Amino acid sequence: MNDQKISVEQRVGEAGEGAKVTGVELNVYSYFKARPAHLRRSFDALMRDKLRGFVGRQFVFDAVNGFLDTHDSGYFVIRGVPGIGKSALMAKLINDRGFVHHFNIASQNIRSTRTFLENACAQLIERYGLEIDEIPHRAFDDGGFLVQCLSEAAADPENHPVVLAVDALDEADRLGMAAAVNTLYLPFSLPEGAYIVATTRPLDDPRLSVAEMRVLDLEADSEGNLQDITTYIEAYVEREGMQARLSAWGVSAEQFVAALRAKSQGNFMYLYYVLPAIEEGRFVEGTLDELPEGLMAYYRRHWRQMREGNESAFDKVYEPIVCILGVAQEPVTAQQIANWTKLQQGQVKESIRLWREFLEEERVDGEGRFRIYHASFQDFLKEQVDLVRYDDMIADYYLALARLGEE
Repeated sequence: MNDQKISVEQRVGEAGEGAKVTGVELNVYSYFKARPAHLRRSFDALMRDKLRGFVGRQFVFDAVNGFLDTHDSGYFVIRGVPGIGKSALMAKLINDRGFVHHFNIASQNIRSTRTFLENACAQLIERYGLEIDEIPHRAFDDGGFLVQCLSEAAADPENHPVVLAVDALDEADRLGMAAAVNTLYLPFSLPEGAYIVATTRPLDDPRLSVAEMRVLDLEADSEGNLQDITTYIEAYVEREGMQARLSAWGVSAEQFVAALRAKSQGNFMYLYYVLPAIEEGRFVEGTLDELPEGLMAYYRRHWRQMREGNESAFDKVYEPIVCILGVAQEPVTAQQIANWTKLQQGQVKESIRLWREFLEEERVDGEGRFRIYHASFQDFLKEQVDLVRYDDMIADYYLALARLGEE
């Protein structure tokens, strides 16, 4: 067996300095610098976004605290449908409690087991001052080194609770893993004083067999969730633009809050899209009846409006471009999309503008890269279109390049 050692510094990459993040007051602890640089950028951007306008979730935080207080170790899993706010509450927990953490983000291809283990172990080593100067070369081929880091951190009772927060277990890559292996190589049992708090959407096979676990289901129609929905809408209604819009619609704040609460079906992502659309005047009739019922209905409305606006352009340009984004495994440039679809860059940029509401942009070396903002929109695309042909479109492009290289 190769017993070559690799330094911690080599593993975690260039360290950055903890600081307050512009726009949102993040309590960025010094050990956050241990996150690999590319993850640090992605995670900080995600947390800024998720903490903006955050409200409520006290019932979840109370449940987490209760579990930590009454169990020697174990898993606390928060389960809920896409859009109900799992990543936001995880960002809040991490921000306020300083938990060692990892976000699985499928659309950015941050989903591999190795990436998780490298990130989590690097943070544990830094956070708890573990005397681990070198990491075994094969440390991330299984979950053993993670257990070692958790055990050494929890060996000192003053460190309790040692908490590792993991968002979106459902987005982690399971390809090639044996059926009995836990997602991300998570251990069956945790050392005393160590806990893993995780989120996931409901899955038929969660691939998480553990000794001690409590599951908290975030029910859309639960009293706690609906109260948080109400609080979020009430805060948004106070904006000057919303006050003017409600006046134009001829509805009171109370009527509006009640209607949006019902139409949201308890889903925060619905509010994320619909409230700005109302404020910007994108609902032309200006009535509560015009608002769609639920998140998927909002997606269908936008899809239908774009198709009806120009059916030929939709079929030949707009649909292929958004579907390419739906299957892309990482943020991509307009030029990449143009290459894969054989469309002009101008067509790509215009399509991005029209789909912009559902996309997120990041800048890399001054160049814009785009991805689908939320997994629920990818779910919607899968319902509307056979996305396999768009996977094939990307594959065909690279096969053609390979053939050219062989000539």
